[in-house]
Amino acid sequence: TTSESKPAQVIPTAPLVPQLLSWLPEPAMESMLSAPEMVEGFSIRPPTGYSGILAPGAPKGVFVKGWKGGVRTDNSSPSIQLSILSSPASDSCPDVETGLRKSLDGIKRNRDNWSESEVTRGTIHGMEFVRKSWIGNNKLGGAEMRGLMYISLLDGKLIQLSTQDLEPHAEEAFKLAESALRTFAKSQQ
Repeated sequence: TTSESKPAQVIPTAPLVPQLLSWLPEPAMESMLSAPEMVEGFSIRPPTGYSGILAPGAPKGVFVKGWKGGVRTDNSSPSIQLSILSSPASDSCPDVETGLRKSLDGIKRNRDNWSESEVTRGTIHGMEFVRKSWIGNNKLGGAEMRGLMYISLLDGKLIQLSTQDLEPHAEEAFKLAESALRTFAKSQQ
């Protein structure tokens, strides 16, 4: 008699789902960040010396706050932005991928020569986010710009953390801007 041999059972030694990145501020940048600022139940540490600006005329359910650095000799300024879309505004973005795509498409409409990175996934203070960077020329004036965006869905709210800058300044400005964005946390109050 011949017996049929069964294939050996393979037990994976590593998780099948890749680990999420843990996004933290760069240690060298932490001393350049202000104390936490409370915003709509969350906190964020904008760069020291940046002034806060609320976006006027935002539609119902949309909260936008930005922080802007000093004006450079070419009249540009570094900046970061926090946007929170509550229901019903967040209902048009049922998942983070849709929210990211809609947000990027809004920027892309005003850019030529557009390119964007692949989506990366990670956490900021334990909250899951997706991240994408982009490059494009501003249709008004043609200046090359670079930006990046983090998107999350938290408790029925779409959270968008972003920065953009002119290309000659972007590499240096992004180290500080991205470190500030990575301080985003739920408020402890």
